Amino acid sequence: DPGLVPFDEMPMAERSDYVFNANDSFWMSHATELLAGDYSPLHGRQQTARSVRTRENAAVLELRELAGDDGVWTLDELAVASVDNTGHPARLLRPAVVERCTDVDTIEVPATTDGDTEVLPATTVTLGPACEVLAQWDGRYNVDSVGAVLWREYLAAGGLQWDQPFDPADPLGTPSGLAAAPDDGDDPVLVALGQATQLLESTGLGVDVTLGEVQVAVRNGTVVALHGGNGSDGTPNQINWAGGGLTADPAVAELVRQRLAPWSSLSQVTGGDTDVTGYRVGTGTSFLLAVGYGPDGPDAKVFLTYSNTEDRTAPDYLAATEAYSTKSWRDVLLNTDDINDAAVSTITVRG
Repeated sequence: DPGLVPFDEMPMAERSDYVFNANDSFWMSHATELLAGDYSPLHGRQQTARSVRTRENAAVLELRELAGDDGVWTLDELAVASVDNTGHPARLLRPAVVERCTDVDTIEVPATTDGDTEVLPATTVTLGPACEVLAQWDGRYNVDSVGAVLWREYLAAGGLQWDQPFDPADPLGTPSGLAAAPDDGDDPVLVALGQATQLLESTGLGVDVTLGEVQVAVRNGTVVALHGGNGSDGTPNQINWAGGGLTADPAVAELVRQRLAPWSSLSQVTGGDTDVTGYRVGTGTSFLLAVGYGPDGPDAKVFLTYSNTEDRTAPDYLAATEAYSTKSWRDVLLNTDDINDAAVSTITVRG
């Protein structure tokens, strides 16, 4: 078609170690070897800061912390890494934030307003319990993670304060560091932690709420805890809220979402079959596939997180979502005999 970029003029990389993409520019398809050239900007920007999710994907592949002692990815190691759920801002900044809040008893936080409406009053917040939660947290967004919700709300309140700016020569390592506290005036790092604490305490959730208590999918009235983070969390495994405009499912389209603070994604979700206070997930990780190419051919593991059936009355309607919740991968059957042995029913279709 006239106007399309010819295939041989598109940005592409072929390597023997790894390449990746996390819904971001082609420019950083490898952590350290950048793909630069005279390409159309429609393919993505160059020399610009990458998302924290892209940076975490690059860190996982470059550091190979989960690839075993030999540094070579097996299928099982790759599968574990894809749902390890470490958040990049937490990887980089959590220790510094803990150091900043340690031995700080209280912080004054301003009122949170939504237009002319006061949502949360100006008050004095005790930081000790929140600081201790972050000190014990491992930076992951798993269903049993204590600290993930607090950190997410801390980031949402403005806690992502970088010290060093983005450097095009080091897109994996920058921006970096926690900005120093100002010489005078309130420290935005501690104010953000105070606001996150105030919000969680005002809702009755508390700073020690687990992610699985509030980040859920609802399947025909059954609430299923989900792991994973959103774009700001910087996890490779990304899930998020979806409004009714992204689905034809009437049970989702009629939901009403009321944010508990204008800067927060923590919400009261009403309508449908179940009310939720938290993060009711409706988009993100859906079909997740890990593949290994071995001497005997490919092996693969898979999730179809939304469900393997659209029939809400089916006995296995919840099975796929619950399998994802517990990280119970399903082996993909690629051998004809295995497929035939596992067949539940057969339908013959004639044209």
